[in-house]
Amino acid sequence: MKRMNLITFLLTLLSFSCQKNSGISPDDSGSTHGKSYIKVNFNGHTKTYKDVTMSLMGGGGTGTIEGWSMTAGRNHGDYLSIGVFARETGTFPYRQDVNNYHNISMVEYQQSKGSYTNYKALICPTTSGYYSTQGKVVVEAFEAGKLAKGTFTGNLLVPDTEDCSTESVSFSGEFYLVKE
Repeated sequence: MKRMNLITFLLTLLSFSCQKNSGISPDDSGSTHGKSYIKVNFNGHTKTYKDVTMSLMGGGGTGTIEGWSMTAGRNHGDYLSIGVFARETGTFPYRQDVNNYHNISMVEYQQSKGSYTNYKALICPTTSGYYSTQGKVVVEAFEAGKLAKGTFTGNLLVPDTEDCSTESVSFSGEFYLVKE
């Protein structure tokens, strides 16, 4: 019995070692084989992410919000999430109305300095409500769960500013996601 436990332990250890040496980590399970990427131009710097994933939203029922999102950077100490609320090609502007979830996009870019987003709730002495910067995601090619290609451009709000501040920074880039 002890010998069987030792053999099981050694086989488990060997499988982890082989997995580590193969260059494939458990986080790379998207089977993109290194072809997928998101290239970001932000605040004067360019960064290319290879650890990208695509997720579908909604199930197609009545009243369901359908779309997809792409995420990157979970292994780099930062995190990018771009959501597109449609499942087709086209131009999808940043969401300008808090009640609209059709044919729009939303962006969140988490960095060490905070979370940059295209939207926030303004709390001002004279006005308050939903606020969004201008921007868009252009989807040039799309096949649900398999392929997405396009560009994005616009501004993201600077984190940790006053509740009334609409200070923003430039944000743009391109993406290519393919699942084989």
